[in-house]
Amino acid sequence: MADATTDSGELSPLERLITVAEIIGRVKSGMVLHSPDGRIIDLNGAAARILGVDRDGLDSAVTDLGRWKPVRQDGSAMPPDELPAAITLATGVECTDVIMGIDVPGRPQVWLSVDSYQLLSDDHVVGVVSVFDDISHMYKEMRMREVLMGAMKAVIDSNDEEESLQGFCDSLLGFGRLALVGIGFMGPVAEGSRIEFEHMAGATGYFEEAAITWSAEGASGLGLAGTSMRTRSTQVSQVLKSDPQLAAWWELARKYGLESSLTIPIAVNGRDAVLVLCSTHEFAFDEQTIRGLEAIAEELEFGLSHVESIQNLAKALDGTISAFSSVTEIRDPYTAGHQANVGRLGKAIAEMLDLDPSLADLVRKGGELHDVGKIAIPAEVLVRPGALSAIEFEMVKQHTTVGARILAEASIPWPIPEIALQHHERMDGSGYPSGLQGADIPMPSRIIAVADVVEAMTHHRPYRVALGIDSALAYVDENAGTLFDADVVRACHAAFDAGFSFPVKFGASED
Repeated sequence: MADATTDSGELSPLERLITVAEIIGRVKSGMVLHSPDGRIIDLNGAAARILGVDRDGLDSAVTDLGRWKPVRQDGSAMPPDELPAAITLATGVECTDVIMGIDVPGRPQVWLSVDSYQLLSDDHVVGVVSVFDDISHMYKEMRMREVLMGAMKAVIDSNDEEESLQGFCDSLLGFGRLALVGIGFMGPVAEGSRIEFEHMAGATGYFEEAAITWSAEGASGLGLAGTSMRTRSTQVSQVLKSDPQLAAWWELARKYGLESSLTIPIAVNGRDAVLVLCSTHEFAFDEQTIRGLEAIAEELEFGLSHVESIQNLAKALDGTISAFSSVTEIRDPYTAGHQANVGRLGKAIAEMLDLDPSLADLVRKGGELHDVGKIAIPAEVLVRPGALSAIEFEMVKQHTTVGARILAEASIPWPIPEIALQHHERMDGSGYPSGLQGADIPMPSRIIAVADVVEAMTHHRPYRVALGIDSALAYVDENAGTLFDADVVRACHAAFDAGFSFPVKFGASED
């Protein structure tokens, strides 16, 4: 090699080429070289391993990754012009961190993080290089967490078991990028030992035509679902259309484009059932995915067993809120209905701000309890006409800390105690009890701060006549950005413009 070195001691072009080739060959990232017309003309060993191809026998007519059926993160097919190399060839723009899935024959779906760059020589584009890493393990773990969170939210947010199970199927279909999800229950022997699929999503016609049973006495019970139901064990088929055990369903699988299937036994409040999942990809259910889905099935069982308890707790919370509110209003007749009205307006504002519905409802409950601390203030101070003395006003101000302490000790959930504590805080720091400013005041408390003032000014008080909604809105407008959150004030206006109104004329507040 010495004769190929320049007189200056620098590496010759030949040495540089050999050195680069050695480095590329050892790189763990896959590297694919594309010609200016998009053909794959070379790739390194890592790329060959990831793509499952013979480097020496690569078909030079194959363009980019098209033969591997690339898909987007949502599971939809990625068109050829959206592939990173195609974008770079067409626009010259580098692509980085593009996540895509590919089908590699005989393997579970592979997920890649892809970059693409132009190759230039004398300012001329001579090709594009795609660099990618196999992120399948990490990506599937992330997706499985998303699937679990989505499925459990569907269960917990439901009102009953039927809604929970259907919501679970719908969620799993979307988050899991599956073609078919179903929950079937064990039917009686007297009725043919059928598995009755009561909840399903996706290509549901398959279940309607498959006539699946759980008894081992007939071929229809020897499939995955029947075996899983009968043996209480997980069953998987990676290639449905050639699995001898499933010969009775080959044609049906082809009809609905199902390539692989997984069945997991579950129990639904004492009833034997089976969870069936089907994919349009072969080898869709590797060990990592199976373990994740089995864990999700266990969470489903746990979630269903607690749905009724959660609903009972919600009812108990509503009862507690109603009781606290009633005690407050009995002691202060001028605030009769004030808290309920503040809660209604608070929820309407939260909805205009596009807060999550569950949070909007908690804002309503916080409004219904925001003045609960007044039960510790002498009644003669609460109902006195005219201005309060400085000492009396300091006494009234204590209702925020007293209310927060009462609600916290009663284990009332966030953000209700915080709303009681902070609904008199102001954006410029002039409020009480802590002088919080701006973003230090949580959004639920900012909402109730506006709702409380608007409701109080709208209705009659012992020290003044009702000022009306126009005056109340004008006041919060005037102080938007200083006392009150400007976005909340705009949302309050939007709520009234959309038809919100207070249902009844009610009593007092210290505002």
